Amino acid sequence: MNQPLERRRVQCSEILERLLAAPAHKFDDTLRSKLPLKHGIYAIAESDGESQGEYLHAGQSGTAKEGLKSRIWVQHYCGGDSRRGSSDLVQKVMDRQSLARPDAKLWIRKNCIVRWLVPDMDINDWRWAEHYMLSILRPKWGR
Repeated sequence: MNQPLERRRVQCSEILERLLAAPAHKFDDTLRSKLPLKHGIYAIAESDGESQGEYLHAGQSGTAKEGLKSRIWVQHYCGGDSRRGSSDLVQKVMDRQSLARPDAKLWIRKNCIVRWLVPDMDINDWRWAEHYMLSILRPKWGR
């Protein structure tokens, strides 16, 4: 295989392995304080679905003002950016589970976990790693 391509594949594979080996955190009262202000990648799964390789949502923090804290807590869990309705995990639960907003948040707290990784590399490299991650995890609720 072409050496540069193989290096990229190995690099992305290692990043995904590190993400999946990262600690799993529930959406509880301690999550907000644990989330880093740095940018990175993340994967959200149902607690019992992760062992079967099923993920609900995955992505990267992009340009979120406070990195992963903004992306996971504010945009996904609190639904804080109405311009980005597709990134609102609560709305996705409401739509797919036919629940009202308070019940959807309770469902997330009871059923979901999140893992994240702050890669120690150039931002462009981990953005490519996000694409690799999405192609492997294939989150059922999109990215």
